[in-house]
Amino acid sequence: MSILEQIQDPQTRSRFSRADQKLIEYFLNSELNDCSASISAIAQRTGVSHATVTRFARKFSFDSLKEFRSALLQEKELYKDELSAAALEVADSSKLTSRKLLQLNFSLLSKSMDELDYDSLRRLVVSMSAARHIFFFGLGGAGFIAADAARKFTGIGRDCRSASDIQDILMNCPLMGAQDVVLFVSTAGKMEDLLRAAAHCKERGVTLAVITSDDDPQLSALCGITLRHYMEQSDGAPVYSDWRMSVFYLIDLIYIELFKLLSPAAFSRMNLAAQNLSTI
Repeated sequence: MSILEQIQDPQTRSRFSRADQKLIEYFLNSELNDCSASISAIAQRTGVSHATVTRFARKFSFDSLKEFRSALLQEKELYKDELSAAALEVADSSKLTSRKLLQLNFSLLSKSMDELDYDSLRRLVVSMSAARHIFFFGLGGAGFIAADAARKFTGIGRDCRSASDIQDILMNCPLMGAQDVVLFVSTAGKMEDLLRAAAHCKERGVTLAVITSDDDPQLSALCGITLRHYMEQSDGAPVYSDWRMSVFYLIDLIYIELFKLLSPAAFSRMNLAAQNLSTI
């Protein structure tokens, strides 16, 4: 197993100490020239001891850090060449395709994390924790994500509902009030139907939030909270990235932060829901 395969494998990484995990993250995420930094520089950047850096290479069966770095740099160069901008090719082997797909999804999630507004995230989570009802709305492919989110959040004691048809969405609007939260899932944030629904909800004092990829969506102008996810832009190039992956990532993040805020009550409700399901 190569160095990159080892440090990217969750089971292998779990056997390393916390200090070693910092070094793994450093070598995994650093640019090629950063990997060649001195032992002292690496220790300073990662916050570990000089001795920890020195011993690290031996855990990968290298006699010295110099040998470890040399092998890692060769792998990174090869990996970089193989991925070639992560463009999927018909002639790629299954293993290479799996690597490229992993790289594409990792890049997608990393860029979504970089664009995340943590203040908006916090405001949304706090609003959800006190909400009477939480509505998840999305059209098309986003409707499936909305339904999955409603099911998930219900499991920790939130009264959640979802709708993926504009008629259903508009029928829910008159039932809402200032104690409710609506989270729209929209790729571009410009669909006229969702804009109309958001305007109705805003008139009723509902807390509105949107997950979108657009830099300046009209829907964000109506919503007080915006969480942006990254979506790969391609002009016909053989590049694959699924925008739903980054949306699921954001919804999972909201879910976990809400769970943390509501604990231990959320944990008790989740266990109760699991017990009820086990009797079916």
